[in-house]
Amino acid sequence: MTKRLLRLFLALLVPGCPLASPAEQPARIHYQELDPARADRPWSVEFSVWEGGASNGVDSGKVLFREKAELQPDSTGFAQYWLGNGTRLLGALPEQRLGLEKVLFVQVRDLGNGQPAARRFALGAIDQAYVVQNMRFKSWPAPKRYHPDFKTVLPDQIRRGVAVLYPDGRVQKEDGSFLRFTNSMTSGVQELFDYCASGNVDGYIVGGSVPHSQQVVYQIKAPLHLHPAQGFTLETGSILLAISTNIVNENGLTIDSCMMVNIFIRGLIVYRGNGYAVAVQPHELLPLDTFVGRTVVDTDVEITSLAGGGILFDGSINFSRFAVSEINGGKVGVHVTPGSSFSNNKFTCMHVHGHSQTGLWIEAGARNTWEINYHPDGMDPTPVITAATDDLWFAAIGANTKPGLILRPTASGNQFHLMALGGGFVNQALRPSNRFYVASDQPAGLSKLGFSVEQPAVAASGVSTVNRNPYPVIVTILTPGAATGWALADVYQTPQKIAAPLSAGQSMTLMPGEGLALDYTGPAPTWAWRAVP
Repeated sequence: MTKRLLRLFLALLVPGCPLASPAEQPARIHYQELDPARADRPWSVEFSVWEGGASNGVDSGKVLFREKAELQPDSTGFAQYWLGNGTRLLGALPEQRLGLEKVLFVQVRDLGNGQPAARRFALGAIDQAYVVQNMRFKSWPAPKRYHPDFKTVLPDQIRRGVAVLYPDGRVQKEDGSFLRFTNSMTSGVQELFDYCASGNVDGYIVGGSVPHSQQVVYQIKAPLHLHPAQGFTLETGSILLAISTNIVNENGLTIDSCMMVNIFIRGLIVYRGNGYAVAVQPHELLPLDTFVGRTVVDTDVEITSLAGGGILFDGSINFSRFAVSEINGGKVGVHVTPGSSFSNNKFTCMHVHGHSQTGLWIEAGARNTWEINYHPDGMDPTPVITAATDDLWFAAIGANTKPGLILRPTASGNQFHLMALGGGFVNQALRPSNRFYVASDQPAGLSKLGFSVEQPAVAASGVSTVNRNPYPVIVTILTPGAATGWALADVYQTPQKIAAPLSAGQSMTLMPGEGLALDYTGPAPTWAWRAVP
């Protein structure tokens, strides 16, 4: 009987919209299978979902759903299917009200061939999903064999498990043979990416200094696309990716969905178009964990230098690290687009400089760490604009004529440890919960420290004045007026009233977001605000 390579991956995804009723939230179960013997040959199966029963007890427990479906494999025998799109035979898919604590199983039965026994798979809860726990393969793919074996050092320096691109455009496969691309638009770089994705191997681009030049140059005349990957590493020697000036409105290098991927480009990417030198922009599903969606997660990216174009973050990008030694020139240095799920990442660049529009333009995100030094050089950009929440910044920000930092209305809960803040800042935040920690040798007028902080007028009797500054302020009573009492309000605007008159020289401290209301029956008191770093 022909051996069959069966690979399954199922996930029960529970949509998280709290406004929908349980009936509006059926589970999504994804199935995929690889069987080369069935390439381009559709076949029928029956799916069923069960609650309870034994892990090896086919048809045990309570059946919740059953349907008949047809799988449509491609030319390689790969087929995938979302349950719920076939002919329903019984029940409905589980709903959110089942929760993630239920004991669920999925059974798959091929139709025809005398009704063979069903295959049963337990589902276990991970985050907001159910995934298969006891998946087994009918047969494992044959491992790649090398002669000599993997540990043998060969004179031609074959790197086992790695495809290597040479400066003449040749790609040396992991078995030592070569692929040659005489008409490559990318000096073999895109072809290397393609082969690594199809051959499931890591990639390496040969570099090194050459006479009268800093790096080995690879001419790029078409945009580069790094395919979705899991458990993949790309490394380079000292190289220069020279993006052609004919690439105007497209990005130079696009990094698609990644999980547990390491990208180390030890060299320079030169870009002179209207887009970005590098775009981290997940478009396609991951090759294995398709249920996760289009995302970059648990990934490490390091690039030595970007010249003429910055880096774009667009889409779901979480729990990853990005480090660039230098981002030099172009319109925008770093851009996180609005609507992106950009969270729990760390971004480091010790030399961001020379942009015509904006240095760092953060339009979305939460709980990220930023380590940056910004200098405008001879340009006049806005160095940093952020609308994010709960980010942590360690920064030295230089500016020419524009404010060094602008807090957009949605910015909240951010902490800025500032070694320098040229040009001062603009605080548009609606929620006064951002905090600045600034060296005291910064000019008071720019950083709005000390008595240079905005001096609000005393409000009407009983009306709270909120500290909207990113610093604590000390409010000193200059004259008590006809005060009869006052009330302090915490960041949640819960007041604590004090029924006592004020006195000249009396001081009260307000943290960002806290308020102070004065009660008076005649002349209003007067005060002075002093911000402290």
